[in-house]
Amino acid sequence: MGNAHIFVNSVDFIAKVIKLARLSPDDVKIVCSQNPLNQKKLGEEYTVCKPLGTVKKINFYTSTCFEGSDVFDTEGKTYIVSDKKRQHTLLDISTLVIQICGRIRDSRYKDTVTHIFSGQRYDSVNMDEFRAACLDKYSQSIVLATKLNNFSEAERSKLNRIANNLGKEYMRIGENNTFEADENLLNLDIINFKIHQLVYQNKITVAGEYQKQGFEVRQSNYTYYADRLKTDSDSKISFKDLFLEYVDLLSSPFGHYSPELKLIEKERPLIKEAYNKLGIDRVAQLYFNQTNVKKEIIKKTDESNL
Repeated sequence: MGNAHIFVNSVDFIAKVIKLARLSPDDVKIVCSQNPLNQKKLGEEYTVCKPLGTVKKINFYTSTCFEGSDVFDTEGKTYIVSDKKRQHTLLDISTLVIQICGRIRDSRYKDTVTHIFSGQRYDSVNMDEFRAACLDKYSQSIVLATKLNNFSEAERSKLNRIANNLGKEYMRIGENNTFEADENLLNLDIINFKIHQLVYQNKITVAGEYQKQGFEVRQSNYTYYADRLKTDSDSKISFKDLFLEYVDLLSSPFGHYSPELKLIEKERPLIKEAYNKLGIDRVAQLYFNQTNVKKEIIKKTDESNL
């Protein structure tokens, strides 16, 4: 029911979803910055669109239209995705999330938003410690900027060409190739820390932030299909669902060590064999049909023995 409008500030993430779900260009609308790099990530088949215009069954939006852009779709459902592996997708609920909630103007589902997220933890540092460390680094940046500005303009110009990480030192390039400590970068770091640690620490803190903004919160946890194999090894789970879950686990940072992955390999060995011998694209071309997959594996094995 309805059309999905997915707000996630990562073209890489969108491209990955499109590939794993094998979404047809006819069913997908993507709104992001129009540049060659983004187009390369998405592939030539997928057109970068403007917010206004015809909506599709699945619509993706990056930060280019989190604020100020109107979308019209009476069947539109709002989804926000925050991925802890991509800092720029962790949004401040009190500001950007509120803006996103108002983007679809005429939807009959406009009183509901679904936020899919994974937590971000900084267990060894609290806010006071982090703030103190930031202020210390900012003080060092002031001293460093003064020293760098003692170089000649020609020398500073050469330094600027290799200074790609200045932002990490709370510095920027000013007029006449001078170096300046930037307090805005300091404040941005502290704000980002607050969002990452205090908001996205776990589902309780996310829910609490929504409640502060007047939302009624209903929570749910994602359950792996593999978890059903723990209690019932004969559980009826489709080959496609389990295969795609296996692929997703392998693509996560520590997926190779997850118990879910090991369980799938033990209880459904064809999944691992199909992944290793045929690959994702070939299994998808076979429509995730187990009979076809088995035949293709036998064919591959016979060819390798010739």
